[in-house]
Amino acid sequence: MLELSTSSPFKILQEYERRILQRNVALPSREEVRDKWAGIAFHLGEQRFVVAMSEIAEILEPPSYAQVPCTQSWFVGIANIRGALLPISDLNGFFYGTNLVNRASSRVLMFNKKNMRVGVKVENVLGLKHFYMEEKIKTLPPLEKSIAPFVHSMFKRLDEEWLVLSLRDLVASEAFLHVTKQQAS
Repeated sequence: MLELSTSSPFKILQEYERRILQRNVALPSREEVRDKWAGIAFHLGEQRFVVAMSEIAEILEPPSYAQVPCTQSWFVGIANIRGALLPISDLNGFFYGTNLVNRASSRVLMFNKKNMRVGVKVENVLGLKHFYMEEKIKTLPPLEKSIAPFVHSMFKRLDEEWLVLSLRDLVASEAFLHVTKQQAS
């Protein structure tokens, strides 16, 4: 061991370097940073969808609700969620014309942005899904007219395609906002 009191500053630094090199621990390998995207995944029939995490305020079991007369068949009704009213629509009914059968796996995705609170009922929620941005595909396959305005991209992993549904665009659309039935004159 080097006696520090009688050595020159240069020799002290050399000794420190020697000790450090003896205990040399490899630095962690450099990891490639890849951009990720996260969303809530769900099914409607055979179709897989994801909604951006930023668009989901809460995931609920279907609550008790009051039906509203003279509304579209896909408009489920109004629920009281912790003292605030939440209109709930059946997403399958809105897109495909057939409302979902109530199941234990059914869930309501709650959208809550800029004073707009809306719940959409889905068949089942598959949980949080992460994708790498290089899995995102902007060129979409042909989509049904009912969902095309609300899907702007998709993710593809192996043989699975996940349509990215924009709840923001859905709740802003005229078709979705007009829940009343047209009265025959």
